[in-house]
This record gives sequence, structure tokens and C-alpha cells, in this order.
Amino acid sequence: MPERSRGCFTPDPFAITPDPGVYVPRAATQTARKELLRSVCTPAKTSALIGPPGLGKTLLLHLLAEEAPENMQAVYLPYAALPPADLCAWALELLGSPAADDSIGALQALSRDLREQGSSLLMLIDDAGAMPIATARWAGEFVQNSGGSMQLVIAASDNATGNRVIAAIGSNFDIVHLNDPMTESETCEYIDGRLALARVPDSIRARFDDRTVRFLHRLSAGIPRRLHSAAVEILQGAPVATADDHAIAPTAPIDAPVEPIESEEANDLSIPDRELSTAPRLPRRAPPPSRWAIALGALLVAFVAVAIPVIRSILSEARQTSVSELQADPRESSGAIMPGGSVAHQPLGEIRAATRAAEPLIVEPPSVEPPLAETLGPLAVQINASPWANVEVDGIDLGATPLANIPLFAGAHLFRARMPDGRVIERTVEIDAERRFVSFE
Repeated sequence: MPERSRGCFTPDPFAITPDPGVYVPRAATQTARKELLRSVCTPAKTSALIGPPGLGKTLLLHLLAEEAPENMQAVYLPYAALPPADLCAWALELLGSPAADDSIGALQALSRDLREQGSSLLMLIDDAGAMPIATARWAGEFVQNSGGSMQLVIAASDNATGNRVIAAIGSNFDIVHLNDPMTESETCEYIDGRLALARVPDSIRARFDDRTVRFLHRLSAGIPRRLHSAAVEILQGAPVATADDHAIAPTAPIDAPVEPIESEEANDLSIPDRELSTAPRLPRRAPPPSRWAIALGALLVAFVAVAIPVIRSILSEARQTSVSELQADPRESSGAIMPGGSVAHQPLGEIRAATRAAEPLIVEPPSVEPPLAETLGPLAVQINASPWANVEVDGIDLGATPLANIPLFAGAHLFRARMPDGRVIERTVEIDAERRFVSFE
């Protein structure tokens, strides 16, 4: 049951930090929750929860840690950008095991002990897209060689980085998707449920009337993380709209794009009782343009859209007329254009004779050779390191060596190799048809 501590709501209904105590179920999260729980009960199986940021993947990992079977010992790691030894040392510390020089061996020994006791280790790793490829490969091998004593669940965004980590871990994967934002009705239930679980007084809950909830849904696009950033300001007393501030148009479409509110104090939901009536008020947003302003703007845009093609057509006809006049038969002219633009009149017969005697002058544009990169096209570049390295080229992470047939155009490229001993080697290499092999030691 939530408590009141030092005038603050505990738990915070709209805290940025995920809190299973105020979890409000909805269709998408409940489906993903059940699929994750079913997956972790399969031995030597790795589960991946993937989806866009802000939809609640971290909260589902925390719920899974609480709901895991009794024969599983769960450990949650919020940071994945570590080498295997550091990741194991952190897990051992969270599990209450003593520090060891060989943290990988110590974690393997712990998992074997758990298996002998009829238990297993459930490792939950958040933000897995930041995991080094070498760590991802180690994690996959660790699970496969654990004999069922180790289960792994990762959360990552559904993008190239996350997919690369999943591929490095291995093929024995259960992919669980969390892609759907909240509908308007789900947003209403979400806000009401969190306020109720946090035991927020009715006087404060009244701030979240139907109009405000509709505004919050539009503002957040149904994404919980964005919703929290805006709702916390209302919880602290910030006004949403007044009679003369048309911030919420009753007929505005729900799906209209609206920029999210960013609050520097989004993580601080302290609401002292004595300060509820004097909570700081945020500057009121400027009212949107009136209907007349919108209509005038639309008319101006339409006028420009019609006028530009007409102007272009007139200019094109003028250019064609000028070209036609310049290309006309000079034998029909009664004058010659002299330097400075003056016209010297001559007898038509003399002009015709001079025209027949003159040789035509043909001016060809200078030939421009295409750049070397376009002439050669992309070159297949081979990259290696001893013993291995994680390589970036021009700021793009290509993963661990060896790397074969990387398409690069001829020219200078910046290579950055992160060696297993922590060294970072940077080198600018001039790639051409003969220099297509890059190595690091």
C-alpha cells in the first residue's frame, strides 16, 4: 500500500524510473508479459523484447524479475556496454556473491551450483543495443553451454544496432514485440490507474479531467514516457488551459502531431502538502493562430503554388524567344552587332557575301572527367585485427573483425579500432584499387 513520506507521493504515479508498484496493464504490455514469462521457462532459450523507446520495455523486465518462477534467481542489469568480465562482476555483486579475480569463472560456478540445487540464473539486460559484439557472442555461448542453468532476456530497440546484437548472441531466440502505443481510452485508464495506485488525493486527481487527458494523449502520442513528462507538470500544479487560452481545440484530431513537453524537473515529483496551492506555474503557451489566420495562410500558399508555375512558363517562353532570335539566319539581317552593342548598317548584299565566306564556329564544352570514386565505384575492403577489434569506419560501427567485402569508395576514410585490451587506434587510410586491406595490431 503506498505511503505518504515527507509530503511526497510514494510511489510516484508518473515517475520516469519504472516502478512495478504502479503498473497499469494494457493489451500490448500484457501480451508481451505473458510471452516473456513463457519463454524464460524454456531451458537454454534467450528472449529479446524489442520495440520503440518509451513504450515500457524496462518496466516489463522489472515485472519479469518479480514474476519469475521460484526456482530462478533473477538479476537485472540496466547497462550493457561492458566487456564480459565487467558484466559478470556486476551481476555477481548484485547477487551478493563475493568479488573474484575471474568474474566469468565465478559466474559460471554460481550457475552450476544453482543447477545442482534445481534452480537457474535469470539475467535481464536492458538497453542491449549498446552491448559490444564480443560481449553478445560471449552471452550466447554462455547460455548454450550452461546446460539450462542460465536464462537470458534482453531489451533493445528494433533497429540495426539491436538486430546486430541479437544476431551475435545466436539463433536460439524468442522475439517478443512491444510496438503499439496506447489508445486514447488506454491513456485514460493508465492515468486513472496510476493516480489510484499512488493514493493521490481527489483534489489533485480532479486536475486530470477528460479534457486534460485528451490533451495529454495528443501530446504524448500514446507513448508512456512522453506522457509522464507532461503529466508530472500537471501533478505539480501547472495549468493546461483556461477559457482564454485555446490550447485544446475540442474538434482537433487526436492524431495531430504535437511536440512533447520537456521538463528539467521530470524526475522530481515531490509535492509537499503545504506547497500544493502555491506550486510553480509554467509559462503559458502562446495560443494557436485563429481560423482567419489559418485561412489566410492557406490562401497564400495556394497563390504561391499557382503563381510559381505561371512565372516559370513566362520566363521559359522569353528564353526560347531570345534563343530563336539569336539563331535566326544572319543573311536576312540588315545590320551587324558591333562591340558595345551598337549596330553598323551595311548593304544586304555585302552581309550575305560575308556570311557565305565565313566558316561556322563550333564551341564544344570542356570535358570534365568524373571523380575517381565514381569511375571506380565502391571497392571491396577487407579489415582485420590481431587478435580482434571492434571497427568503425567514418563513424559507422561495422562490428568485430574479421570484416570482408566492406564497400567503400576510393579516397580517405577514418578507421577506428577498439582493441580487446582497451586501446583505441585511429587511422586515416587512403583507399584505392590497390590498397584495400586494412589491419590493426
